[in-house]
Amino acid sequence: MSVFERQTLANGLRVLTAPLDYAQSVACYIFLAAGSRFEHEENRGIAHFAEHMFFKGTERRPSARDLSSVVDGIGGEFNAFTSKEYTGYYIRCAGEQRDTALDVLVDMLRHSKFDAEEIDREKGVILEEMNMYFDTPRDYVSSGYHPDRIVVGLGGQVGEDLVPRLEELLGDLGGASAGAPPPAHVERSVEPSVRVHTKDSDQAQVCIGVPSYPLEHPDRYALHLLGTVLGGGMSSRLFLEVREQRGLAYYIYGINQSYTDTGTLFAQGGVDLARIDEAITTIAEQFRKIADEPVPADELAKARALAKGRLVLQMESPNGLLLYGLRREVLEGRAAEPEELLSGLDSVTVEDVQRVAQDIISGEGMRLAVIGPFDDPARFEKLLA
Repeated sequence: MSVFERQTLANGLRVLTAPLDYAQSVACYIFLAAGSRFEHEENRGIAHFAEHMFFKGTERRPSARDLSSVVDGIGGEFNAFTSKEYTGYYIRCAGEQRDTALDVLVDMLRHSKFDAEEIDREKGVILEEMNMYFDTPRDYVSSGYHPDRIVVGLGGQVGEDLVPRLEELLGDLGGASAGAPPPAHVERSVEPSVRVHTKDSDQAQVCIGVPSYPLEHPDRYALHLLGTVLGGGMSSRLFLEVREQRGLAYYIYGINQSYTDTGTLFAQGGVDLARIDEAITTIAEQFRKIADEPVPADELAKARALAKGRLVLQMESPNGLLLYGLRREVLEGRAAEPEELLSGLDSVTVEDVQRVAQDIISGEGMRLAVIGPFDDPARFEKLLA
């Protein structure tokens, strides 16, 4: 039996539901294929800025207080988030309050005031001294928030007559988006690349990685487990070597992040200023080691169990289950069933992991970004050579 049910409104807007018979609550989401990748040089930051402005008041609910009072009045919680390729707005509440939650979300999406005074005030909060040349968030919204980029999602106690209700709220929404952003152009080089942002701080933030695969790559599951072995959990290679054995980092993790047309396998940590060179060298060595030497079978089995266990835990809640499906529906055009991911992870072999590691790490110059009281990229380039 399928976990997800997919329907489409007359205008092409998609509806994804994940009913859970035991749930007393419902998670209501509006997901959009719009994020920071859809910006350009003249409007950097507008995606996150527009997200904030949706909470400042609508024509029917003129202030942030009016909006929050309605949500508080149904015992709900609401928030939003912006990533590189999608934006999400949500309200979680008791199942019987579903229609009120949907009304508020659609009101924010379609009738936000974007008051000039609020825009100026919010600029000071979120953008600090960033220059923004885009006229208003309304321009950004009108250019990209169209049915072909929107998925409405509900998880938990979904209730009856959902599609007719959404037709009333969103059925007359028209227009077509300008399409996807230009494909990512990833510079490939055997030489390392370093970028330093000079800033006074008590510790340095470092991020080291290499380009990887896009979301729908056939080796996506092997890549997922490669990232888990490298830096997932407190028994991962990076955590044990960088933090536990050497005490070089306040925190450290490694992960793969894939997008629609590219990806990156990276490690990130907060490291001791006095030992930053050793930290960078140690992290880079772990990347090279995982490409040079096959992962032992027992270590791969542990990483597989961790990856599968975290997915199962996520699926236990209406919110986690729905988020899993919505991300895939928005970015890939289909919400793969959880069993498909579990099966994909089970199919990965030791040989698969090493083949992928060699493909993306061996012969590729490592990329490094550093934030801290430093101003000489050449110093760090030597460590990665």
